[in-house]
Amino acid sequence: MHGLTLLVALLLSVAPVAAAEQRSPEENILKRTGVRVDADGLLAFFRERTILVTDKQINKIVRQLGADDFDEREIAFKALGKMGVHAASFLRAAKNDPDKEIAHRSEQLLKEIAAPTPLPAVAAARLVARRAPADAVAVLLAYLPFAADGAVEDEVLAALLALTPDGKADSALAAALTDPLPIKRGAAGYVLGRKGGKAGKDETRKLLADADAGVRWQTACALLAVHDRAAVSVLVELLADGPFDTAWRSEEVLHRLAGDKVTTLWLDDSAKQRSKVRDAWAAWWKEKGAGFDLTGYTEAPRPLGYTLGVEYNTGRVWECDIDGSIRWEIKDLEGPMDAQVLPNGNVLIAEADGHRVTERDLKGTVKWEKKVDGEPNGCKRLPNGNTFVSTCKSVLSHREFGALEFGIDGATLFDVRNSSGNFSDAICKGRDGRTFFTSDVGLIQQDAAGKRLGTIRLSWGQKVHYVGLQDLPGGRFLLADLVGGQVLEIKETEEVPQMLELPDKLRESLSRAGPFAKVLWQTHVSGACGVMRLTNGHTLVSANHKVVELNADGVPVWETAAEGYVRRAYRR
Repeated sequence: MHGLTLLVALLLSVAPVAAAEQRSPEENILKRTGVRVDADGLLAFFRERTILVTDKQINKIVRQLGADDFDEREIAFKALGKMGVHAASFLRAAKNDPDKEIAHRSEQLLKEIAAPTPLPAVAAARLVARRAPADAVAVLLAYLPFAADGAVEDEVLAALLALTPDGKADSALAAALTDPLPIKRGAAGYVLGRKGGKAGKDETRKLLADADAGVRWQTACALLAVHDRAAVSVLVELLADGPFDTAWRSEEVLHRLAGDKVTTLWLDDSAKQRSKVRDAWAAWWKEKGAGFDLTGYTEAPRPLGYTLGVEYNTGRVWECDIDGSIRWEIKDLEGPMDAQVLPNGNVLIAEADGHRVTERDLKGTVKWEKKVDGEPNGCKRLPNGNTFVSTCKSVLSHREFGALEFGIDGATLFDVRNSSGNFSDAICKGRDGRTFFTSDVGLIQQDAAGKRLGTIRLSWGQKVHYVGLQDLPGGRFLLADLVGGQVLEIKETEEVPQMLELPDKLRESLSRAGPFAKVLWQTHVSGACGVMRLTNGHTLVSANHKVVELNADGVPVWETAAEGYVRRAYRR
C-alpha cells in the first residue's frame, strides 16, 4: 500500500508553495516525499530503485517460496516484496505453480505489491537533467528497466538526451547499443541517433535492423530528427511489422513528415489494413524519396507537463504545473466550454454564453474573435491555421449540433449539421475527414459533405450521456459518460457485442445493423467529463472539482483540485 499512501500524500498537498521558498515544482514534489534534492540525493533515489538481479536470480528466489525451511521462505517473500513491480511478471506466472506454497505466496505478494506513483521519479529525472551530476548517465541507464511506467521512461530518456553534448556521448550509452535489454538499446538509439556525432550515428544505424520493433522505432525517430534518409523506410515497414503501438506512432511521424495527402488510408489494428497502409507509404517513398527534402521535418514538441483546465460554472480557464501550482488563469469568461493553448502562447476559448470563440493572451485580452451561430462547445486550432468549432443551438422543438471549420480569414470552409434529435455534447473531426457526434446510443458518423454514414452503436437502452470524446490513432475513440462515470476506449467492429444475450437468429439480424463499438479499455471516474489520452499511455480525466491522471490499469497517479466543474482538461 506504500504507493497509494504516497499518492494520497501528494494529492493532499497541491496548494501552491509560498513564493519566498523559491522552489521549483519538481523540488516541491520531492520535498513532500522526503527525497533529497541535491545531486547525491537525486542519484541515490534512482540507485535505490535499481534492482541488481538477473531474471534467472528472480526465478530462483520465486522457487525459494516453496522451500522446506520456513526461514528461507520468509527471506524469499521479503526479497520479492522489496523488488515490488519488478517481480510481478514472475509472480503472476507462479500463481498457478503446482507447488501450492509457491502459488499461495505468489498470489499474496501480488495483492500487496502496488505500483509506485510515477510523480517523484518524473520530478527527480527532470532535476538530474538540469543539474547534470557526475555518473548521471550511467545511473539513469541502469535504472531505466525498472521505471515500470511510460511517464517515467519518457522523462529518463529526455534526461539522457539533455545530459549528452553533441558528439560527446557518455561511454555508458555506447555500451548500451549492444545491451541484452531492448529498453537500453532503444535508449542508446534515442540519444546517439540525435547527438552521437558521425561515428555514433554510424553505430546507431545498426539498430535500424534490431530484432525488437521498439528499438527500431526509437532509433528511426532519432535519425529522422537529424534528417537521416535511412529512417523513413524503417518507419514505413513498422506500419505492418511489430506491435500496433509502434505502428500508429510511426504513422503519426510519417504524416508529420509528409502531410495528409500521401494516402487517404489510415491504420486500424487488422493485418490486412496495416499492410495496405504500409504499401501506400512504401509506394510514395519509392517514387518521391530520392528527391524528398527532409530538412523541413521537425519533431513534435516534448510534453512540458502543464495541465489546462476549463471550468464552465466558474467562468475560468487555468493552467497548472506538475505539482498543481497555478501558472496562470483567465477569469470572467462567458461560459467557457473548451480551450487550447496555442503555439504563440495565446489561448483559444469556446465561450458558449457569448456565442463566440476568442483567442486571448494570458492576461485575458482578446486578440481574435469569431461569432458563431449557436453555443460553441468545442474549439481547436488546426495545424494548417484553420479553426474547428463545434456548436449546439435550439431550432424549433429540437436541438441542432454543428461542426464548422473557419479559415485564417474567418471564412466558413466546412459546415456539417446533425439534427437527428440525439443530444450531442462532444463532437470531433476525425483524421480521415469524418465528423463524429456523440449521442445516447454511441457515435454518429458523417462525411465531409454532411451525409450520415451510420452510428457506431455503444449503448443499448442504458441511461448515458457521452460528454467527452477524443479521436485516437488506429480507428479508436476515447469517451466519457457523465451519468455512469465510465471512461471507455472503443473501436469500430461489425461483431455484435457478446454481452448481449440474444437468440442466434436475432443476433444474425442485428449484425446487419452495425457497426458496433468494441470496448478495449474502461475505468470509472465519478462525473467524468473531459478525456485525453497522453503520449505516455496514461489517460487524463476532468470531473467535478478535479483533474485526475490514470495509468493503464485505471489507477490514479496524479490529481489536482479545482474550484468548479472541470469540463475539459488537456496536457501539453
